[in-house]
Amino acid sequence: MLDTDEKKYWHDVFGVTYSIDKSVLLKAVCGLQDYEVISECTTIANSAFSGFDVSEIKLPNSVTFIGADAFSGCRLLRCIKLPSGLRSIEDRTFKDCRLLTSVDIPATVGRIGERAFYRCASLESISIPESVNIFGGAFINGCLQLDKIYFNQELVEIGSVFLFIKNSILISSIIKRAYEIVEIPNNVEIIGNGAFSGDKNIGKVILHNNVYRLEDWSFYGCSRISQTIILPDSITYIGKGAFMGCGGLEKINMPKNIEIINEGVFSNCWVLEDVHLSNKVVDIEKKAFYKCSSLRKINLPESLEIIGEESFVQCILLEEVTIPNTLKSIVNGAFFGCKNLKAIFIKSDNINFKYSETRLPASVLKMESIFYNENIRII
Repeated sequence: MLDTDEKKYWHDVFGVTYSIDKSVLLKAVCGLQDYEVISECTTIANSAFSGFDVSEIKLPNSVTFIGADAFSGCRLLRCIKLPSGLRSIEDRTFKDCRLLTSVDIPATVGRIGERAFYRCASLESISIPESVNIFGGAFINGCLQLDKIYFNQELVEIGSVFLFIKNSILISSIIKRAYEIVEIPNNVEIIGNGAFSGDKNIGKVILHNNVYRLEDWSFYGCSRISQTIILPDSITYIGKGAFMGCGGLEKINMPKNIEIINEGVFSNCWVLEDVHLSNKVVDIEKKAFYKCSSLRKINLPESLEIIGEESFVQCILLEEVTIPNTLKSIVNGAFFGCKNLKAIFIKSDNINFKYSETRLPASVLKMESIFYNENIRII
């Protein structure tokens, strides 16, 4: 007997929830192993099966849309046949489906979303049809068993390194061997959103002068990147969280045309000791150097105007900072938790100090201004 909620939903015999007209599968239930979606269904909602231990799913050809995270975290999912009329694979649709071995993508699909197959650790083969012309960042990162690949754009294979490139943008990567040296091909101009994110095998990256942008999260969580990264001066933009969590990174230079150190760009780079900022940097944004616990020195250039919220929180080895004449504002706990910071030297009398928010560490014993300013005080 089917249980029907006449007001809002319809439930099948397993308790799976559909819209009242049965066209949208809204939420699965625990205990499913093999499940066949009803023939009236056209849409699988966002997160519908996310986290459930279903091993096989049969989708009718009536399904044309599968939402974001629809099957993410289905750790026992081994088999799924995508319907022939499917139009797109949304963001994180199969993320962390670690037993999924192969996917046949129909020729009707035009888009594969961000992290769509991220960390599908058992995925051995994938064929991407010519119909796909939009790719989200890191769409196939972490698929270390992938061996049979058909990619409708440019696929560069160098040893254990696979680089997926579309229109001069490096959009995704697979690196199978630990501490691998990755040399970016000369035709790449942009390292795309999350292109290497979460990769635990990349040990060193070599960037050429053709690269001019590192998008958000481009090297996020690459924990084995070691020592120094040399960024060419051709780079004019480094996105949010680009090197966040690169726990082995010790030293990095900022290209001469960088004007903004974006939010969280070096956050949790625990062994980063030295950063040289260019003379064009005007803004250090929120949490830019958050918990860089080995950072001993940083030059704040005579172009800097803003030190953002929590930008140097818990940089515990930082001992002194010289504030340039151009600086206008220090905001919200910028140096909170810098327990060894003992001196701040100020060259300007035009700084907006929000002391109720800024919370300078108690270790600060000296605060000197080249220009006397009675408004500068420690609370």
